[in-house]
Amino acid sequence: MKGLIVLANGFEDTEALTTIDILSRAKIDLDKVNMENSKEVITQYQNVLLVPLKYDEINEDNYDFLIIPGGKAVKEKLYNDKRLEKLVKKYVSEQKLICAICAGPMVIGKHGYFADKKFTCFSDCEKGISGTYTNEGVTVSGNFITAKSMAYTIEFALEIVKKLLGKETMEKVKKSIYSL
Repeated sequence: MKGLIVLANGFEDTEALTTIDILSRAKIDLDKVNMENSKEVITQYQNVLLVPLKYDEINEDNYDFLIIPGGKAVKEKLYNDKRLEKLVKKYVSEQKLICAICAGPMVIGKHGYFADKKFTCFSDCEKGISGTYTNEGVTVSGNFITAKSMAYTIEFALEIVKKLLGKETMEKVKKSIYSL
């Protein structure tokens, strides 16, 4: 099982990095890819991250799930990225897991993919998206996992672990980070 997290300059630090961390703890293979033509990506709060892959270097068929973090990168870069639009459409048609947090669900919702689903996202990002907006911290609906904001990143990542590897593995990871 292998996933893909898409990054672009301005992605929300915690939403991406905490999700990467928690999935790594669960031993889930996750490729980080920069949607821009660089091996460096700058976070929303001006941290520089080395990213091993540019989007044009990946094979979309090699991945089982997709993660779209939020931040200003969504509105400035990802929302209108035709490559990401094509990837989301492909994964929806193949019923692969698609996870998005904060503004990230806008990339999915703008094409009507939540029409018969529940979803959540950052306040006001739900405008123009068909579907049932829950306003919950994290919402799981079919092959979608969505989260409202950075404050729910740990819950979001744990839901991804649960969906991919089951509740037992999710509980082990949860215990390791909370010292339960």
